This record gives sequence, C-alpha cells and structure tokens, in this order.
Amino acid sequence: MEASEIIKEIREEKNGLVISSNYKLIQASRGRLKEIIKRQIIFSKPIITREGIGIIYPNTISTIQGKSGVHKSRLTENLCCCLLTKVPEKSYLGYSASSDEKFTVLYVDTERNQSDQFPYALQKIVTNSGFPMESEIANFDFISLVEISREERFEALKDYLSNLRKTNKNHIVIILDVLTDIIKNFNDPNESLKLIDLMNMMINQSNVTFIGIIHENPNGNDKARGHLGTEIFNKSSTVMQIGFEKDKKNNNTDLIKVSYLKCRSTRRLEDFYLVYSDVTNGLELAEGELINDILDARKSKANIIELKKFLAQTLHTPLSKDILFENIKAEFECSYRIIEDRLKQLVNSKELFNNKFGFESFLTKYTENRKVVYALHTQKTNPNTLL
Repeated sequence: MEASEIIKEIREEKNGLVISSNYKLIQASRGRLKEIIKRQIIFSKPIITREGIGIIYPNTISTIQGKSGVHKSRLTENLCCCLLTKVPEKSYLGYSASSDEKFTVLYVDTERNQSDQFPYALQKIVTNSGFPMESEIANFDFISLVEISREERFEALKDYLSNLRKTNKNHIVIILDVLTDIIKNFNDPNESLKLIDLMNMMINQSNVTFIGIIHENPNGNDKARGHLGTEIFNKSSTVMQIGFEKDKKNNNTDLIKVSYLKCRSTRRLEDFYLVYSDVTNGLELAEGELINDILDARKSKANIIELKKFLAQTLHTPLSKDILFENIKAEFECSYRIIEDRLKQLVNSKELFNNKFGFESFLTKYTENRKVVYALHTQKTNPNTLL
C-alpha cells in the first residue's frame, strides 16, 4: 500500500482530520492558553535579583558571554551560591535568590579536567554557600561531559536531564558551561537549533531554568561564537557580558565590567565592576576609587576637544557609522566602545563647534536606508562671510 493511501485512510477515518501526536500537543497547549487568558495574568517573580532588580526569571534561558579567560565561570559560581546558600545575608556580588521556592542546581561542565579544575570549582561553590567542604548538598548536582565524545554529548545530556526531572520535585536551574561544547558543530544551524529546541521545550514543560555560558569570538567583536551564539542571544531573556576594561593602549586592566546586553523582563540594567582576588581566588566588587581611576584614564584618549577638531576637519559630508568609526579608530587608536561613548555625548548635548569652514555646527545621528549616519548640522551663518 502506498503512503498516500495510508494518509487517505487516516483522513477518512478521522473525518478528514489528521490527528497526530503533535496535533494533540498543539491542541492541549491551545486549551491551556484559552483558560489562562480568561483571568488576570500574574507574572512570575524573579528567581535571582541584584540589588532588588530581577535578573533571571523562572522557565527562561539566560546567557553569560565573554572572551576566554574573563572569569565567566567564576561569575556563574556566585549565581549558584546565591541559589544554594544557607547564609541568606551573605552577598554574592550583590546577587540573591528568591526565598519563595526550593531550587536544585545542576552544573554541567564540558571544559575543565576532573582531577583538580572542576572539583576545585565545585568545592568553592559548596564552601562559599556556607557548607562544610565535605558536605553533600542534597539540591546541588553536577556532571562532566568531558569523557563523552562530542558526537554523543547532546543525547547524553538529554537523557540525564530527563532522569533528573523525573526524580526531583524542585525547580531545577541548569548551568551549561560551555554551550558550544555540547553539540558537534556550533556553526551548524541544525545542531544549534537541536540544543535550543531542547531548552525551549524543557522551560515550557519541565519547570526548569537554563543559564548558558558561551565564549565570544576571539577576533575582537562582542558576538558570541558561531550560529549557536546568534540563536542563543535571540532566545535568551537575559544576556550578561563580562570582560576586562581596557586602558589607553587597549591593554587589559584589573577592572572587570559586567554588562547586561539584553533584559527582556526589565529595563536595561546598569553595568557594575569586579576585580579578581588572589586571596580568595574569586571575584569581588571593585572599589569606587579603582573604577574612577581607570575610567578617567580611558577618557583622556580621544577626548571631546580632540574629537571635535577631528570631526570639524573630516566630516564634510554625512558618513555611515561604520566608516566614521573606522576613521576615528585609525586616528586615535581607541576602541569602538570609547568612540561610541564620545559620539553619544556630542549628539545628546548638541554642543556647538565650528566646522572647517567656520560655521557653527553640532553633531547629529540618524538612520538612512537602514544605516546609521552621522553628520554635522550647520546652526548659524559663517560670521566671516557677513558684511
């Protein structure tokens, strides 16, 4: 019998409707939504806050990204500690967990060795959470995928998560460190979507929350690696970025900046700064004096006075953001972040300065043909031309 004939029989048997397992799943979801929209929507409370502001919410995907070696995992350790702690008043870089729910934390590692690197990180989570080093915390689970071949890691993780969910009643916070090592090829759309689809399915059906760690491209931009990096950014509710602040020569300083690149559930949150402590082998909040010293030193490069002179001499016609940034970078040898800060200051202030021809002008920014463009807008007539 041909496949088309089988489908035809099914259609006839079901009065012309195809009743598949996916159709049943969609109908069940539709039924739940119909009931929910009949009553007042109560939004979920955050499971992790910082200084009273929601950072990570239940049944979501969050991401921590940064270059190699910028302490992504150490930042993540603090999130684990605030979920597990028996000392609620202790500060974990300002992060704290909701007391309304019991959490189980699963830490999945794909990079570190099992002889000292990963065990030491786990030991720090245990002790920093207020437990004796030899304790076995009932709601803290951890696995390593290092010994599993890359081709088999996804299925191995999938099986473990399924079994954990069946044997654990708590809300489970799953740390994936790092995301790109779980699949065979992080540039393969099919592989990337396979992992993301699993995460999306679980946050909707299994009372779990994911926090994924991912490396940024090593070539200088701030994008997370590969096709997986692009997709996980789109699907994440919160995206945090951690990295070293640069000095005037674009070298790393001791100051570590944590930024929020995406906050779906709140307003864009303020950056904060950390330092690495050799004493605790961990991260600590940076002192205000250190922050000011380093940031003030950076501002001396491509300062506003120098930048206005450069714009007056070179910005005769409107230029796209890409071209203008490259021109400024070549002139002042500074980062794109510094350039963006300086131009933003000039655009917002509408500060007047004379262009090359003596006309009072101010810097403007607008969009043209889907491109960001900068131009000098003439404010007054050139006084030198008046009789």
